[in-house]
Amino acid sequence: MWKKLSFNVKLLSVFALTVALLSAVHLITYMHLLGEMRKEIIVTNTHHLSSAASHLDHALSAIDAQYQSLRNANIYRLLSRSGSPDGYDFTEFSLKMNEAMQSAPHVSGWVVFFKNSPGTISNGGYYLAEDVTRLRYVAPGFDSQFWLDQMQEPFSRRFYPETEFSLLSPSGLHYTCDLMPTAFKSYWNSNLLSVLFLDIRSLCKQADSYLTKGFSIFSPEGSLLYSSDATPVVTSLEQADSLPDDFRGHLFRCPSSEGLIYLKYLPESAATEQLLRNVRFTVYLSFGSLILILFAALTSLRHLLDPINKLFRMIQQHSSALDATPQNICREVESILERQHRQAQELALKDRELSEYFLRLQLKNIYVRTGSAEPVEGVFSFLYIRIHYRSDIGTLCSMPVCALERQLQELLELSLKSLFDSTLVFQLDPGRFIARVSAVPSTGSMDETLSRFMTQLENEKEHAFFTVIQSVPTQSSDDLSKLYSQLLDAEQYALVQDSSQLLRLPVSSSSVKHYQFSLSAQAHLRSLIVAGCPQDAADYARSILLENRDAGTSRAQFILLCISVVNTAVYALALTGMRSEQLSSASNIYEQLNHCAMFEDYVQVVNRFIESLCAGMDTYAMDDPLLQKAYDYIGINFSREFSIEEMAQALHVSRSHLSSYFKSKTQMNLSDAIGSLRMRKAIDLLHDPDIRIADIGPQVGIENSNTFLRQFKKFTGLSPNEYRKKNLF
Repeated sequence: MWKKLSFNVKLLSVFALTVALLSAVHLITYMHLLGEMRKEIIVTNTHHLSSAASHLDHALSAIDAQYQSLRNANIYRLLSRSGSPDGYDFTEFSLKMNEAMQSAPHVSGWVVFFKNSPGTISNGGYYLAEDVTRLRYVAPGFDSQFWLDQMQEPFSRRFYPETEFSLLSPSGLHYTCDLMPTAFKSYWNSNLLSVLFLDIRSLCKQADSYLTKGFSIFSPEGSLLYSSDATPVVTSLEQADSLPDDFRGHLFRCPSSEGLIYLKYLPESAATEQLLRNVRFTVYLSFGSLILILFAALTSLRHLLDPINKLFRMIQQHSSALDATPQNICREVESILERQHRQAQELALKDRELSEYFLRLQLKNIYVRTGSAEPVEGVFSFLYIRIHYRSDIGTLCSMPVCALERQLQELLELSLKSLFDSTLVFQLDPGRFIARVSAVPSTGSMDETLSRFMTQLENEKEHAFFTVIQSVPTQSSDDLSKLYSQLLDAEQYALVQDSSQLLRLPVSSSSVKHYQFSLSAQAHLRSLIVAGCPQDAADYARSILLENRDAGTSRAQFILLCISVVNTAVYALALTGMRSEQLSSASNIYEQLNHCAMFEDYVQVVNRFIESLCAGMDTYAMDDPLLQKAYDYIGINFSREFSIEEMAQALHVSRSHLSSYFKSKTQMNLSDAIGSLRMRKAIDLLHDPDIRIADIGPQVGIENSNTFLRQFKKFTGLSPNEYRKKNLF
C-alpha cells in the first residue's frame, strides 16, 4: 500500500511522524523540567522582590535627601537649637519646608513640632500643637502629646504604622486617607520634630506594581508598619519565622537599606498559576516554532521540486511526439527559467513603485516640482536643502522678495538637473526641498559633484545661504521614509553661520559641541541687568553668542544657549521685584528663536527681549497705593536697619497682612525685596571708586560686614571687590 501512495502523500506522512516524535520528546522533557521550573519561580520572585525593594529604597532615600537639604539652612539650625520660633521664623521656615517638599509628590503633608513652643508649622498653615492633631491630621493614638513624647526619644528617623487619618481639605471638608507617618530629627537631642505623612501605597505602586499585592513592611523590631492587603497573612516577623507545616504559600524576605524589612507573600495558587503559565508559554512557543519550521521546509521543498515537476509533465505530454528530443527539452527548460526571471523583474519594479508611493504618503503637502517617478537603478542619495533668506534682503535687492524667492528656487532646480542625475525634487514649503540624486559617471564622483553644487550655491550669498544635508548612499529597496526622518532630524546639527554648509549623514551626537555659558558669565550678566545697564547687558549677551558661534556650536545647542541667556535675564529681573505677568509678556521669544536663520537674527531677538524688560523695571507698582507706600518706605529707610513689624506699623497694617499682600502682588517675599533694593544701591555705590567697600554696607542698612558680603555674593554671584574690579577697571 505504501508503494501505491503518491510522492507528496509519502512526504507529508514522514513530516507528520516527525512532528509526533518531536512532540513526545518535548512532553517527556517538560515533565522532567517541571520541578526545575518550580525552583526557578522561587528564584525569580526573590530577584523581583529585591529589584522592587531597591526601587522603593531609592524613593524613600530621595524623600530623606530632600528633607536633609533643609539642614543647610540657617533657620533650620537656629530652630533646632532654640526650639522656640517667633512669627518671622514661622514664615521663613515654612517657605524653606515647602521648597524642600515641593518635588516629593508622595508626601501628602507635613507638621513640625517645637520643644519650647506650643505652635506648629504645617503645609496648611500655623496651628497650636493640640489643634493640628485635632483638626488637620486626626488619627487615634497620634495626638500632640504623642509627638511631643517622641521628641524625647533618641532617634534620627523613625517610621510609624500606616493609619487612616482624617484630613482637612482646602475647602474646609474632612476626608480620610491611609498615610504612614515618618518622623525626622536633625540629631538625637534636637528641639524640633518634623513629621512627614507618606502615601506609602502610591509610593509602592510607583516603585513596582509587584508591591501592590501580598507586600508588607516591618520595622527593625519586627512590628508591622504597612500591608498592601486588607488582611495581612503575617502580622509580625516572629510569626513569619515560625510558620506551621501546613502553611500553603511562599514568603520572600528582603532587607532594606533604609533599615526596614520587606516581606512578599506568594500564595500556592499563584505559584501554581505562574508554573502553568510558563509551561503553556514554552509549549506554545515550541509548537509554534516547529510548525513554522515545517511550513518553511515544505514551502522551500515545493519551490525546489516545482521546476522538476514541470519538466516531468512536459516530458509526459510530449512522450508520444517525435520532437521529444533532448534539445527541445533544454529549450523548454530555458523558456521556463526566462519566464521566472521576467516575473522577478516585474516584482522588483512594482516594489520600487510602491516605495515611491509610500514616500509620497510620508511627505504630506508635497508636490513634485521636476522629474518623474521612474525607478533609479544602482546607488543614489537624498539631499535635504533649506534656503535661509537674509533678514535685510528687502534693502539689498531691488526686485520684490517673492520674485527673488522664485528666482532662487529655479536656480536650485537648474543646478540639480545640470550636475546630478536628478529624478525627483519634492518641495516641502517655499524654503525647503528634498531631492533624490545620483552622480553622473562622466562628471566625477558624488563628493566632487557636491563640491561644485555648493560652490554654485555660495555665489548667492548676498541674498541667501543654504543648508544641504546628504543622506547615506541608498538603494530603491531601502526604507525611504526612515531616510526622510533622518534628514529632517539632522538639521539641528547645522552650525549657526552666515554661509552655505554641507552635512553628511550619519552625524554623531558625540561630535556636536555643547554651548558654553559659565556660572561666572551668568553672574556677570545678572549683575549688569540688576544694575540697570540694559545696553551693557545686551552687548555682553552678544559677546557670549559670538564666542559660541565662532566655536562651531550647532543650531540646536545655539537655541538652548539663547534660552539660557533669556532665563538668566528673567531671573535677574525677578530679583528686582518685577511682576510675573510682565515677565511672561515676552514668552513668545522661545517661538521666535525657532524661526531665526542667521546669527544676527538670534542676537536681535535676545537683545530686544533684554531691553524691553529692563525698560519696564520699577514702573509696575504705581497703580497700587499700599504697594507704592511699601516701596516708598523701603526707598526712604533702606540706609538703616528696620524690621518688617516696624514697617507694618508705619503703614497702619498688620505684619502678616503686609507680608502676604506684598507676596501676592509681586510674587516675592518682602524681605527679599528689601534686600534687592539694598544690593542695587550697593552696586551704584561700588561704581564710585572713592567709596571704600567697608563703608558701603552701613550706607545701605547692613552694619555687619559678613552679612553684607554674603548677601551681595548671593545677589550678584561675585564679591564686592570682584564686582568692582570687573565692572569698573
